[in-house]
Amino acid sequence: MAISNKQKAVSLLKSLEKGVSEMSIRPNIVRLIPVILALAVLLVPLPAAAAAQFGTVQNFGPSLKSDCFQPEGIAVDPQTGRVYTTSAPFSPGGLGTSATVNICVLSPTGQLVDKISVKAGPSGAIILLGAMFVPEEGLYVVDGGDGSLNPAATGGRLLKIDVDSHAVTTVATGFSSPNDVTRDEDGNLYVSDSARGVIYRVNPGGIVSVWSNDPLLAQHGFIGVNDLAFDPGQNFLYTDNSDNQQLLRIPLRKDGSAGAAQIFATNSPIHPPQGVPDGIKFDVKGNLYVCTPALNQVQVISPTGQLVASLSGTGDNALDSPASLAFKGRTLYISDFSFLDGGVNSKVSRVRVPFPGLPLTGEDGDHGDHGDQAD
Repeated sequence: MAISNKQKAVSLLKSLEKGVSEMSIRPNIVRLIPVILALAVLLVPLPAAAAAQFGTVQNFGPSLKSDCFQPEGIAVDPQTGRVYTTSAPFSPGGLGTSATVNICVLSPTGQLVDKISVKAGPSGAIILLGAMFVPEEGLYVVDGGDGSLNPAATGGRLLKIDVDSHAVTTVATGFSSPNDVTRDEDGNLYVSDSARGVIYRVNPGGIVSVWSNDPLLAQHGFIGVNDLAFDPGQNFLYTDNSDNQQLLRIPLRKDGSAGAAQIFATNSPIHPPQGVPDGIKFDVKGNLYVCTPALNQVQVISPTGQLVASLSGTGDNALDSPASLAFKGRTLYISDFSFLDGGVNSKVSRVRVPFPGLPLTGEDGDHGDHGDQAD
């Protein structure tokens, strides 16, 4: 609570004390009710994100329609401030028709400074989705293969890319429809498979195992388990089921195994209708930022599951099917998938937010904003 509110509360308490001492309580109790109500309002704390100021959503960099059609995943190098966004082309021919796609590299000031071409694997087609940058290791991305969302498909890959040499290393294979990747403090990687309703763990030695196949992760017609993000204490791995319009969290037990998935929030307490939840990321205060592409919004959810802000932009700077999120300090970068308009508005957006993003495990804290700030 702000100092001014504290002062008002103290003043009201003193007035209340004086009123009680100077008059008989029974005849005047009605006169005290407004004072009590005003005091109660002042003592109700606001969620941290709601009490702070958000900036204005702005376009960042050039149109990516020609270079990274329908950008989906996004990651930031915390040391250089470079932004990496992946291409998942949903062309007239459908997902999985491209033999090569690009990862676009934007400088901290928004110039397109590099393109990394990635070729299809055994499936013969490639769509690049979730991305994560780990200093001293490289850029991790998931390849959805032919994008069929068939649980029996095995063409999905987890890749690691050297952003300097453009060398591509296959870390793990055999997934159906991998959607996102994140990492724990022990160096284990976690990959969501939207078709199978499974979260896989890939240990530092490259061994793949099922970490969770909880029924709440299951696909029901299109996309099941989607994005991944650990909370500030790494007590839970948060995810979303796009088909069910639910935000979920899975306890990370002391032995590293998964507990039973829990519903953290659904469309009703967040924003009816929420639309299909997609990319998620935490800030250091535990607020969860959630892409809702059907609404062209990024919604900010408090640690208790309440909606505290909706970010959308206006005019040419409006979000367009926001898909994924990446923080650089207090600057939030957003990939605009441009789904409903056929990719014509493929771009990256950014917005200044009240608190820094939660550093991914493997990052050496916050390296500042490099002048890369939205209003």
